[in-house]
Amino acid sequence: MYATPQDNERIGHLTQGLDRVGLTDAQSCLVLPIDICDTIFEFAPKPTLLACSCVSRAWREAARPHLFRALKILRDGPGSYDDFLQFLDENADIARYIRDLTLGYAAPPYPETSKNFVPVDTRPVVRRRFLVTLVEKLPRLEELRLSGILLDGPDPSHTAVTLPLATSTSEGARCTAPAIADGSKLGSFRLKWFLIVDCRSVGSNACYIPTLVDILSAVPADTVQMRDVYISFSLRHSLGQIKSIPEGQLDVCALFMDANPFRAERQIRYLYDALRRAFAPRCLRRLRLDYMDRTSNSGLRSLGEIIRRAGGDALRDLELPFVIDGPVGLSEDTQEHWSVLHLDECRNLEALKISLRLDKHGPVPRVPYSAVCNAILAHISPTLRRLTITLLLVYGDEQIGCSQTVCLGALDDVLEGRFPGLEVVQLEMQVREAMLPECMKEALEVMPKIKARGILKVTQWRFV
Repeated sequence: MYATPQDNERIGHLTQGLDRVGLTDAQSCLVLPIDICDTIFEFAPKPTLLACSCVSRAWREAARPHLFRALKILRDGPGSYDDFLQFLDENADIARYIRDLTLGYAAPPYPETSKNFVPVDTRPVVRRRFLVTLVEKLPRLEELRLSGILLDGPDPSHTAVTLPLATSTSEGARCTAPAIADGSKLGSFRLKWFLIVDCRSVGSNACYIPTLVDILSAVPADTVQMRDVYISFSLRHSLGQIKSIPEGQLDVCALFMDANPFRAERQIRYLYDALRRAFAPRCLRRLRLDYMDRTSNSGLRSLGEIIRRAGGDALRDLELPFVIDGPVGLSEDTQEHWSVLHLDECRNLEALKISLRLDKHGPVPRVPYSAVCNAILAHISPTLRRLTITLLLVYGDEQIGCSQTVCLGALDDVLEGRFPGLEVVQLEMQVREAMLPECMKEALEVMPKIKARGILKVTQWRFV
C-alpha cells in the first residue's frame, strides 16, 4: 500500500492551509477539533491514512484508529484463524481500534475453479469457542462477517439440550445477551451486525441448523444477515436436529435471510420450526425470512409461530416471505385464512412489505390480488406507518389499472379508512425504465385518496 499522487496532493493542500494560520505540521492535528479530524480520516482510503500517519506523531495517533478500523483476514486453504488471535494478543493497541472484521476464504480465481465447486476440506474452519475468544479480544467490534468458510458445531444427530429462556426485550431497550452453552459469558457485549455468507458445516456442502444456531448464539448481535446459506435437510434426522437446539438461546433484534425460491416446502417448515425453537421470546424488531410458498398451510403456521413467539409486541418491521400471484385460493381473500400468521399480536408494527407478481399471460385470478392484501391488512395494527407493495413482472400501465388482477383502487379505500397514521405508501414496480413514467401516472390515478394525502411514492424495483 502506498500514497498515490492524488493522496499527496490532498495532504499538501491540507498542510498548506494549516501553515497559513500559523500552525506547524506537528501541531495541526492537536489544534484542530477532534470531530473535524475524525471526519477527515473517516472517509479517507488506507493509502491516504498511511501517508498521513507519516507526517508526524500527532497525525499518526489521529490516523491509527481509522487505519485499523476495518480488517479483512483471508485464508487460501484449510486451517483455522488461531494465529490471528495470537496477533491480537501481541498487538493489543491495534485490537482496540478494530470495529469491522471479515474472516473469509480466498477462493482460487475463476475460471480455474468456481467457488461453489471448491472441495469443502480446503476451506478454513471457525468454531464457537474461537468466536467467543475473538470478541473478548476486540472490545469495540461492531460488525463481523464470515464468508465462504466452514462452521464447526453440534452434529445433527445430537440429543436435545434444554437451557433456560432468555429475558424478553422491553420497549426501546437493547436485547439481552443470552446465556452461552459452553459456560462463557459476554455480559452486555453485542455486535451491531453479524453477516454469514456462503458458509457450510464441516464435512458437508450445506449447513446444519444446530451448527448455524450454535454459531449465531455464540456472539450476541442486533442484526443477523445470511446470504447463500443452504440449509441441510435430512428426513431421518430432522426431528432430532430441531430437538437438539437449545430453547430461547438465539436473541437478535433483526434477522434477514436472502430469498431462495428453490427451497423445498419441507425444508422451509423445518427451518422455520428450528428458528421458532431457537429464538428468545419477544426479541425481534425486524424480520425478513427465506422465501416460502404461500399455499403451504404448514409453512404459514410455522411462520406464524415465529411471529407470535419471537415478534409479538416487539416486532416493528416485517417483510412477508411469500409472493401473491397465480390462482387465488378459495379462502385466501378471507381474514380467517391469514389468522395463522398471528399478525394481530404485532400491536406495534410500523412497517410492512407485501409482494405481488403480475403475469399478463396467466389466467385472471378468482378475485383481485388486492382482496388478498386487504384480508392480510385486516390483521395489521393501525400503528402502521410505512407500507411497501412490490409489483413484479409489470409489462405495461394497463396492468396497474386492471380491476380484475390488481385493483389498487380497492386497496386505496382500505388504506384510507384503516390506517390514519400512514406516512408512506411505496409502490415498487419491476418494469422497464422506459415504461416507468406511464406506470407511475396510472398508479397515481387509481389511488387518488392516498395521493391526496401526499404519501404515495412510486419507484422502480431493483434487485439488491
